Amino acid sequence: MLACIGYIVPEYYRWDAYLSPSANLKFADVPAGLAAFSKVPGAGWAQMIAFAGSVELYQYVDDPERAPGDFENAGFLGIPNGFLKITDPESKKRKLSSEIANGRLAMMAIIGMFFQDGLTGSAWGDWSLYTASPLRAGESSTQLSPSTGAAIDIIKGTGGPFPNSVWDPAGLSKNKTEKEILELRAQELKHGRVAMAAVLGWFHVAAGYHLLGDAAAGERVSDNPLINVTQLPMGGMWQLVFTILCLEWCVTYVCKPSERRPWDIFGWNDVVADEEFPDWKSAQLQELNNGRLAMMGIVGLVVQDVLFGDYAAGIGQACFGAEICKKLGTDAYEYWPSLPSAPYNWPALYPHVNVVDAWLPK
Repeated sequence: MLACIGYIVPEYYRWDAYLSPSANLKFADVPAGLAAFSKVPGAGWAQMIAFAGSVELYQYVDDPERAPGDFENAGFLGIPNGFLKITDPESKKRKLSSEIANGRLAMMAIIGMFFQDGLTGSAWGDWSLYTASPLRAGESSTQLSPSTGAAIDIIKGTGGPFPNSVWDPAGLSKNKTEKEILELRAQELKHGRVAMAAVLGWFHVAAGYHLLGDAAAGERVSDNPLINVTQLPMGGMWQLVFTILCLEWCVTYVCKPSERRPWDIFGWNDVVADEEFPDWKSAQLQELNNGRLAMMGIVGLVVQDVLFGDYAAGIGQACFGAEICKKLGTDAYEYWPSLPSAPYNWPALYPHVNVVDAWLPK
């Protein structure tokens, strides 16, 4: 919290005095943010370290008999031996909790300031100052080598995160040819599409809608996707592999996309009247960004299930399984008619005959 204040105050106010008279250094001569580290003399660093050490050793001393953060000599608002003491136990507990919460927020804030300052030279993250940042790699072809800069221009407008930028913080496009850059974009989009389908499939199974899997296994399989996949018969697994191979073969040899747009496997660009139309550019941007989100999403779902056994079972329930809806009882779905209960009972082909029961072998 003190670090955040230390970042903010020098932006608006400096003492009109000398920081180091011997070095003829004024407070006004010290830049704000990380750049100040290079201006503070060695003696100044020694003074700051000595001051911090004295506070740790003599003022903020941990006492096992007191609550964490409740230092005997801390005084009011953390001022050692301050003029005001808090005597009410409940008030002290509430203020300590507030301090911890504010401190957690400040820890994230100061890290954000560090990153913005390191990338832009300003703790406030002026986007126009990001010219040398890897986050702007490819935004302007002048930032890259002539060959790479010219090659990367061909994928501008297909997503950045911004429409006319190319997000490449890892520098994967460095020294790549036009063909290689196009292939990398095609691979990213394909992975994103697969991840989006995987997330939808995960939620579909977690909500209890796996009719084909039940029919293939001959019983109702688990709603947990990681358990569900182990219950899939080997014949069904090979059918999935064969289907994927057929799709890959079709888009590689039979219906091969344009070399200029290898990601456009459906040929959408060929039927669009104006490829530069803003709505079309926006649709391409959304697909790329949604795919990136889905890639992180499916990894998060798998890790969460592996570590905690939580596979988002509430996705098919009213209020996503929140307790408030459970308290309403079985009539809760009257208030959310668009959300069927899970597991879902498919309509009967004939009276008192369920589709799943009709398909499963006896």
